Amino acid sequence: MKTNNYFTLCIANILIGVRFEESQIKWEQDLFVRAFHSFYGGFVVENPDRPSDCVITIFDERHTVVLTKTNKTFLSFYTKNKNNYSTYYHISLSQFNLIILSILQEKLKGVGFILHASASIVNGKAHVFCGPSGVGKSTIVQLIASKHATLADDSVIIRKEGDEYILYQTPLMEKNSHQFARTGEQFKLGSLCFLQQGPVTKITQAAQKQHIAQQLLSQLWMNKQTKKNIKLVFQFIKERELFYDLVFAKKRSEVLKQINRT
Repeated sequence: MKTNNYFTLCIANILIGVRFEESQIKWEQDLFVRAFHSFYGGFVVENPDRPSDCVITIFDERHTVVLTKTNKTFLSFYTKNKNNYSTYYHISLSQFNLIILSILQEKLKGVGFILHASASIVNGKAHVFCGPSGVGKSTIVQLIASKHATLADDSVIIRKEGDEYILYQTPLMEKNSHQFARTGEQFKLGSLCFLQQGPVTKITQAAQKQHIAQQLLSQLWMNKQTKKNIKLVFQFIKERELFYDLVFAKKRSEVLKQINRT
């Protein structure tokens, strides 16, 4: 559904309606709408084939809701009633992104998970590079970008659909997301590599299920809702074999050679 004030985002096959109510402060509304389209434009869909899974309504609100709990004070920037979310034009894009993240985590329960990872298209499939902060997730996709298009810099969604696992891009804020296009398109999943930097580039298949589980679980976007997805992660490990340990040096030709082996 799309009108002048209603747009539909498709993220990991989740439809999120965004409704812009008329604001008395026109410049504030225009600023928010421009930022929305600049950041989320690739996920906007025309004429979706089903109703939205949830709706975010943005409107004027001059009052700030303050919550106090155990001597801590919190400022509320959105409210939720079942599948309807309400927020305000004066919030930041980062705060709006947190609302989107909350929706994704809820709607992916039992069917998918968000992973701290980068990804590139290699031989027609999405190959994922996983590891802790500073290990080189951004570096490796930049090294191979001349041959393999970048899909993600810091976060991906992996979702089970039928008998397949599909990779989706996220709209979450990433350091280098301005350098590649992000859309609601789905990508067949290829290999998943656990990264480590070293003097020589070498790739070996990861065979130990415990090792694979430890690596994956440490890089999940986790909250109370997504703890239920741990079972799905173990199912994912059981059903797939393309897990690798990739030690890499910052030498493009060596990295490209090893990546193409997967």
